Amino acid sequence: MTMTLEPQLHGPITRLMLARYLVCSDDPNPVHVDEPFARSLGFPSVIAQGMVSYGWLAEMLTRAYGADNIRSLAARFSSPVFPGEEVTVGGTQTRRWVEGGSTFMELDVFADVAGSHRMTGIAVVEVEKDEVNMDKEVESA
Repeated sequence: MTMTLEPQLHGPITRLMLARYLVCSDDPNPVHVDEPFARSLGFPSVIAQGMVSYGWLAEMLTRAYGADNIRSLAARFSSPVFPGEEVTVGGTQTRRWVEGGSTFMELDVFADVAGSHRMTGIAVVEVEKDEVNMDKEVESA
């Protein structure tokens, strides 16, 4: 049975959110807060830090499986997220296996804006052999 994590909606992205994240992450790149600079690079506006969406993916996995059970999370950013956009994160199990007495699950994860992938990746989590966190997951067709 393939399991799908319940999609989670975040946002909309605000300029204040981007400015705060810039300070907290010590990311001085002006493309995240300086509109003229972002336009000079060909963007229609400032862009959200990729780690904002990545953080929402990590939060989703943490809520579903617990921080201690996340073994890896790797993602590829494919296009930027802009102020005013809402980001949906989710994931679908692609594989489940037992190794060394532990059960692992691999998930394809994503961050979308209006159904368009902005980031995709793969996560590996450790789960109990018979554990299916049904209140955090929904069965896919």
